[in-house]
Order: sequence, then C-alpha cells, then structure tokens
Amino acid sequence: FKIGVSDSVSDSVRVLSPRNVQTLYNAIDFERLSDVGEEHFIDKAPGVIRCMIMGNHFERKGNDIAAKAIRKIISGGGVPAELYIVANEHYRNDLAAFLTKTIGNDSWHKYIKRLPPRNDIATYYRKMDIFLSPSREEGWTWAIDEAAYCGCQVIVSKIPGQDENDVPGFCWVGNPNTQDISEEISQKILSLYQLSEEQKKANLDKARAYMTKEFSMEKWREKILDVYN
Repeated sequence: FKIGVSDSVSDSVRVLSPRNVQTLYNAIDFERLSDVGEEHFIDKAPGVIRCMIMGNHFERKGNDIAAKAIRKIISGGGVPAELYIVANEHYRNDLAAFLTKTIGNDSWHKYIKRLPPRNDIATYYRKMDIFLSPSREEGWTWAIDEAAYCGCQVIVSKIPGQDENDVPGFCWVGNPNTQDISEEISQKILSLYQLSEEQKKANLDKARAYMTKEFSMEKWREKILDVYN
C-alpha cells in the first residue's frame, strides 16, 4: 500500500505500482506557526511591497519567474517592491548566478535578498505582504498554506499538485510550463497590495477557518489510521 500527498503524486505512483494507492493530504502543525522570533534582515521601510518565495530549488520553485515579476513592478516606476528568497547558505553562489542569468545583469542585488532558513518560519511570513509560489512542479506544498495562515496574500501557479489546494483566498495564475506568467504575477501583486485592511482581514479569517478544519493534525491522524486499518 502506498499513500500520495496529492492526486498528482498518487497518479505518478500508479504508473509503477497501479494497485493500492491512496491520496491523503498533509497536515499543518499550527502551533509551530505561533512561534515568532527576532528578525534583522527584512527592510522595514514603509510603502514597500514585500514578497517572499522559497528558494533551494531555483527553477522548480520559479525563482526566475518571481524575480522577473518584481523587476516589472520596479521598472514601471510605481510602487517599490522587494523579493526575499529563503534559501540555504550552501546555495548562495548558485542562486546569485541563477538570478544574474535570469535578469541579464546583477541589478537584482538592489531588490532581491536571500533569507536564511529558520524553524520559526512564521517570523518571516508575518513580515511579508505577499507569498509567491510560481512553481513549475509540486507534489503538495505546505508553504502556501502556512503563509496564508500567517496573513500573507498568496499567489499560486495553476499546476498539478498545487491546484488541488483549495484554501479560499488564493490568487491563481497560469501554468509556467506553458506560458510566461511573470507579467500576470506582477499585476496580481499590485492588485493584492491595494486591498483594504478589512479585506485582508476577511481573507485571513476565511483561510484560517478552512485550514484549521481541513488540515489539523487530529484530522490527519484519523485519516491515516483509517488507511492503516
């Protein structure tokens, strides 16, 4: 018996092992997201759109797409924007080379910064306006749910795995494997940033209510025991 964390993962497993495959979505440890610590890397200047993305797998996670979207916002001359990429120190040089190749020069240093990973990840989420997940491939990602739970507006690419995550309030964009979605993302960022505080609070309440019901450890435990039984 095998368990996939999304239907797309389960389908890929069935190619090699067609029998006895079930899907069971992951759970979130909400207590982990109440742990908030000190932070000294994020710019606190007012009027800046702060976006965040996960970064160790640069191409798969769509770091280049996010970088291009932020560059489009800045080149438009309207609102200043920054992109924070959470990536291990080990990947610092590779990430820099990837971004330089993506942008065509090293101008990205002005508006893109690397953040070191940390266990109290909510410390980052709670300081961001928007979380980006323009991934080209995913099994199931906790990050978009965690970010939404912590109050970020979330922009997500429409790909297998991610598109099964139906938390209310996600802002969906196209599939980066079939089209350039950087312009679409830049427009979505500007649109979400202009939401009123009341609307952001309403989005947060809906997202949290859904996640605490559907992604609790208790519900996951019941489902996994049903599979084992």
